[in-house]
Amino acid sequence: MNELSPELEREVREYVRQGKKLHAVKVYKEHMACSLLEAKNAVEEIDRGETTEQPESAVVRSQSGCAGMLVLVAATFGVVTGAITLLLA
Repeated sequence: MNELSPELEREVREYVRQGKKLHAVKVYKEHMACSLLEAKNAVEEIDRGETTEQPESAVVRSQSGCAGMLVLVAATFGVVTGAITLLLA
């Protein structure tokens, strides 16, 4: 995993200051070998003055989170449906 160097952070800040945010994202993505979404989020954090490291894949977290939520909703629906059936019987 790459670490954010002070030089890269200064370069990204300068591009953002110049209104070249897309270029800042591209430079960050290339140097840090991360996804476009991760680079965008990191550049926004740098712009806000927050420190950042190369994040874990947001795409993987998002996909597993959605699947987990669907399972939770389906299970809850099944339990509620079963309870209603028992009460009405």
